[in-house]
Amino acid sequence: REILEKNKDKILGIIRIDPGYPRESCAKMEKWIRNGPCIGIKYLLQKDGITCSHPNSDPIVRLAAELGAPIYIHSWLKVGGTPRSPGGGRSPGEATPMDVAVLAKRFPNVPMICGHSGGDWELGARAVRPYENVLFEFAGSYSHSGSVDYAVNELGADRIVWGDHGPGRSFATELSKVLDASLSHSDRMKIFGGNYRRTWAKLFREKGIPT
Repeated sequence: REILEKNKDKILGIIRIDPGYPRESCAKMEKWIRNGPCIGIKYLLQKDGITCSHPNSDPIVRLAAELGAPIYIHSWLKVGGTPRSPGGGRSPGEATPMDVAVLAKRFPNVPMICGHSGGDWELGARAVRPYENVLFEFAGSYSHSGSVDYAVNELGADRIVWGDHGPGRSFATELSKVLDASLSHSDRMKIFGGNYRRTWAKLFREKGIPT
């Protein structure tokens, strides 16, 4: 907490929440976002198997909207199951882009991030395409030339945000996904931070964070 408070011009913290425990998650958001240095929440793999699309998420998302806080959702499509299918091999409580789409449909005015491009950038982009409140992020996904071009064509440059996924991925790897794409300089700058700062500018101003 001390590090975040002293270095808010360099480091922005988000907290992990769990829709299996909505009341506790909201209390954590009050402590660390409303009354603390953090700016957003993250859905990861939930121990009890409840994903972001579960109704338990509703009070969490409503509070995030009230706070103006970013909602980052780990999403990944693993092939598996019987019969084998994309998403059939996911871990318990692991969201897919389809789960993100379900949540986004319930809260069309609340911006959220579909993390890791869903692990499959073609299926992921198509899953969230109808929901303009969803931003698409490539951190940690496999490095495929043309992936960002595809997502920009499907969603528009205003809906793509960059992430580094360190230390699991190198900065060079993550930067190359955007630098490889056939984009204008202004669109690259949107992806490299402009879209994030624009979407959550109000919270940044309230917390005195440079935008």
